Amino acid sequence: MKLLEVMKRACFISKDFGMVLKFDLAGLSSCEDIERVCAHFASIAEKMPRKSIFGLVDLGRTPVADNILQTIASLSQSCSPHFKGTAVIAPDNAARVSALWLKRRFNRINLEIFTNEEDATKWLREGAQRKKRPFQVRSERLKSLGVVS
Repeated sequence: MKLLEVMKRACFISKDFGMVLKFDLAGLSSCEDIERVCAHFASIAEKMPRKSIFGLVDLGRTPVADNILQTIASLSQSCSPHFKGTAVIAPDNAARVSALWLKRRFNRINLEIFTNEEDATKWLREGAQRKKRPFQVRSERLKSLGVVS
């Protein structure tokens, strides 16, 4: 796979609610290609501030293999602090199995699974419109309950 193709599969795209980091593994069957796209994705995400990115991941027609899942899992673990939320597009059963495995493994990640890009984008848009500082609201709620001072 050429570098330009790798860059197209892991890049920022503009949506009406802001920039989204798209990660497109759809149709890739070579472990080498998947690893190259994952490495490029990580190099972009790790430069961003914490909780500053919305992610859109397309796993359509991606093979379910242990080494591929482990590659995606290690990527999820290293990059998750940078994401506010991630929508995973899993149009087929194999992709859905992979997405569910990731969601269970990293239950703290704000990750939802969809069958198409429209529903995934809608969920990301709703997340972008939520309060900008959800942790601040939580802290104020804990203070009002007398849990923290």
